[in-house]
Amino acid sequence: MFITTRKVNLPVSAGNVARLQYARHTRLSVRSGEAWITVDADPRDIVLSAGESFVLESDAAVVVYPLRAGGNLELEIDGASGQAQVVRAGSDTGLLARLTEGLRHWLQPAASAGAR
Repeated sequence: MFITTRKVNLPVSAGNVARLQYARHTRLSVRSGEAWITVDADPRDIVLSAGESFVLESDAAVVVYPLRAGGNLELEIDGASGQAQVVRAGSDTGLLARLTEGLRHWLQPAASAGAR
């Protein structure tokens, strides 16, 4: 999905992410659920609950994850400049998938050892 927009409501289901680019001065508001927002080259982790918002300060790539397992997120994107682009809203085959797989791999030997 590729959307250039000023304002959009975007549902993001568990296991999926929303990616944005060129979103300087764009306000991200959580309408329902909780969001974990990462911005390239920004050391902060931004966590928002329903009713909270955050204004992006750069044009760096942004990834928005639903924070709760099994929970859905409804995100309002308000790009004052009209240049914000939703590059993709869908499953993340990148970092989140690798972290999840690494955690499974790490926990599996411990579970096997406990069964002996």
